[in-house]
Amino acid sequence: FELNVAHINDHHSHLEEEKMPLKLNGKTVTVHIGGLPRVAQAIKNFRQGNKNTLVLHAGDALTGTLYYTLFEGKADAELMNAINFDVFTLGNHEFDDGNLVLKNFLDELKIPVVSANVVPDKGSILEGKWTPYMIKKIQGQDVAIVGLDVVGKTVESSSPGKDIKFHDEVETAKKMVEELQAKGINKIIFLSHAGYEKNLEIAEKVSGIDLIITGDTHYLL
Repeated sequence: FELNVAHINDHHSHLEEEKMPLKLNGKTVTVHIGGLPRVAQAIKNFRQGNKNTLVLHAGDALTGTLYYTLFEGKADAELMNAINFDVFTLGNHEFDDGNLVLKNFLDELKIPVVSANVVPDKGSILEGKWTPYMIKKIQGQDVAIVGLDVVGKTVESSSPGKDIKFHDEVETAKKMVEELQAKGINKIIFLSHAGYEKNLEIAEKVSGIDLIITGDTHYLL
C-alpha cells in the first residue's frame, strides 16, 4: 500500500507570495515564500505525478494579513476550496475572533474539517461543523485522518466561546486510536495542530499511529 501525502500548515492569510531572508548554513539567502496560488500549482503537479494522494492542511489558516482583517477568512476559504484540500484541522488562531467568525469561515469552506479534542456543546453555533476524524477509502483501504488542536494556547490566547470544550491532546489521541482499531482500521494519520514538541510526545506515548502531520510550530524540517 503506497500513500503520498502533501501538507501545509499555518498559512495565516498569507494569500500572496512574499520575499523573506532565511539563514541557511550561516548564509542569508532571499527566498519567495507562501502564496496560495503557488501552493495550488505545486499541489496540482503533486496530484498529477503521484498515485494515492492525500493533501492536508494542519491548521491556522486565519489571522496575519489584511486579507483576514478585511474578509475574516472568506478569502482564505475560497482559495482553500480551489486547492481542494482533502482535510483541514482547526488551529488555535481559528478561534481568535470567537465562535461567529469561525462559523462564517467554516460555512464558506467546502473541505472536511476534523478536530477530535475540540467539542462544541449541544446548541452551540459550531455544533456539527467538524468531526473528530474522517475515513478515506484509498486503493480499497480505509485510511483514518484524526484532527487535534493545541489546547493551552487556544484557551489562553484565543477567544473560543464558553460552549467549546477542549480535551487533553495525548489522552484524546489514545482514545481515538482505540476507537479506530476497534473498527478494524489500522492506517491512522493524525493531522495535529498540537505543536512539534507535543506531537513528539504523542508519538512516544500512543501506539498505533502511522503518521503525524504537525501544525503550530514553524520549523524548517
